[in-house]
Amino acid sequence: MFSFDKYRFSSSTLFEIVGNYHLLVADDNPMIYHGTNKYGASILGVVIEDDDDANVLYYFHLLLTTKQLYEYLERRTTLYRILHDKQTTIAVVMKDYLEGILEISPISISDIPEDYLPFENSLCPRYTIQPSLSFAMSLHGNEADSHKVDTYEVNEVEKNFNEGLHSAMAPLKKMGVIYKLYQQPAMAGSFRTNFSIELNIESDNLFPINSGVVSEYVTKYLSFILRELPTAEEEELEQKYESHSAHVQEVKSLIANVYSAAESDRNYLPSDEVISQSIANTARIFESVSEAVRNSHSFSSLEIVSVPKENSENKIGLIDEEFHERLLASKMIYTLADFDMAISATVEPDDTEPKEYRIRVIQFNTETGNGRADLYFGDSEDAARIILHVRKFHGSLDHTQYTYSMDDKKVITVKGMLSRSSSTTTLTIDHESIL
Repeated sequence: MFSFDKYRFSSSTLFEIVGNYHLLVADDNPMIYHGTNKYGASILGVVIEDDDDANVLYYFHLLLTTKQLYEYLERRTTLYRILHDKQTTIAVVMKDYLEGILEISPISISDIPEDYLPFENSLCPRYTIQPSLSFAMSLHGNEADSHKVDTYEVNEVEKNFNEGLHSAMAPLKKMGVIYKLYQQPAMAGSFRTNFSIELNIESDNLFPINSGVVSEYVTKYLSFILRELPTAEEEELEQKYESHSAHVQEVKSLIANVYSAAESDRNYLPSDEVISQSIANTARIFESVSEAVRNSHSFSSLEIVSVPKENSENKIGLIDEEFHERLLASKMIYTLADFDMAISATVEPDDTEPKEYRIRVIQFNTETGNGRADLYFGDSEDAARIILHVRKFHGSLDHTQYTYSMDDKKVITVKGMLSRSSSTTTLTIDHESIL
């Protein structure tokens, strides 16, 4: 048995959860849960022992960074590693059977007997995120922690997140779902923005809309994009956008639930190819969000949560520089089957002379000429994300067609040479060749 008597118990509120409580696993009593203390810091609670004789429960309360908590929730690290992480602050918390805190005692990892340490493969149990049509986006790190951010940078991520929500709703268009997306600040002095999708459930829709089923679809779809795609194993990623992929079928089943609840004609259900492209479009939008976070000086991460009810939230994803690297490493932007077919039909593997291409610039460094763009095929709206490299210019590329395309989200026509590697496609443009 853990010798709790040797520790001096205190009444520190640093380890007390006062908000955003979320239960992950329970038996007769809570076993694993997380929340925030009065300072807004993340706490992960894990049961240690149930003392039937004294009618008390003992828990570890782990004070974590936001990044540590998401790594655990997304099953990228284990409880064993978190306990041994130097960033983690540990306390033993004694509770009664009504979950009231009786005593709290900070300890170190060396105080914990080996029998009370979790297994090395102690991943977070899989759990369900409560459906919602309300979401919140919070900025963390750098100047944001001092309650100030660059207005251009925050507007950019808000705009892209707004597009991400519209993209999530796109597969329901064939049902004629009518909705409005609202955005409002959470509170004065807070860099948290609330977004809510309001469905029009009146007779304007082609079919009756079940808001609960739509909520489940949107929440799971965003979780899928932000958590499962960037963290999947390498062998899974090669099949992400194939029409037979289990991931495409998973999203299709969510959409089918919405159609079934509305008793709509199955002919309205989007094809696997349309769903595959929808996933790709949403992924590209959040790649833009991650690029904006990566380039920001005002904040270092962006947290996205669902808000199923007042004073409650479920964590969906954390976008930081590491997220961006995982996203690119997954090759998810570049493994579209239609991209390979379209590009092979349009150009040779490497252009030998400049050709005309239609692009929309997504990110662009006006000093180096490097960035990213969407490449459009012929007159269609099908696009693939590519690397953009502009050369042969003097000074800055401010106030050029590249910045116009990026700022106004306009497609422009350029002359350049396309080259491909095993994982990326690059369009190289000599600046004077732009039309």
